[in-house]
Amino acid sequence: PLLPIFAEKLGLSLVLVGSLASIMSISDGITQPLFGIWGDRMRKPWIAVVTPLITALATGFLGLAPSYIVLATLLAISGTARSAYHPQAAAGMAEHSGSRRGFFMSIFTALGNVGYASGPVLATVLVALGGLSATLYAVPIGIVPANKGVLAIRIGRRSLGQNPPGHQRQ
Repeated sequence: PLLPIFAEKLGLSLVLVGSLASIMSISDGITQPLFGIWGDRMRKPWIAVVTPLITALATGFLGLAPSYIVLATLLAISGTARSAYHPQAAAGMAEHSGSRRGFFMSIFTALGNVGYASGPVLATVLVALGGLSATLYAVPIGIVPANKGVLAIRIGRRSLGQNPPGHQRQ
């Protein structure tokens, strides 16, 4: 919903505005299978903790972007971080869900959809109240899933009495 505001602020053509949506889709969706393949080979649960922070920082600084290149870079960073998050977080969720894997994966997916759907609403409200620079107020939101990720990793390790089989301490 902020694309028209960015177009006006940065004097972007319709082609450049359209390319921003493509950058976001490519960096988020198309790279996700690559991170899934990588995650299968090198399980790194800390990625599910760090990437929400990276996403929040990149997204929060969008409103301060002084040029198309900076804006496109921040969108690519945000999309790539989200792409890296999902395979690791989903694997962790499945690993620690026990016999209720289907239920917990459905909750994981549903809450992710709520988060994804609420992003444009939050961004619109922030920008309407404080201008484009108010996107910075979205940064603390990234702390919430990161802290939950740390907690989930610790609880999972404690409940298993050790690290999951085949995994070393991070």
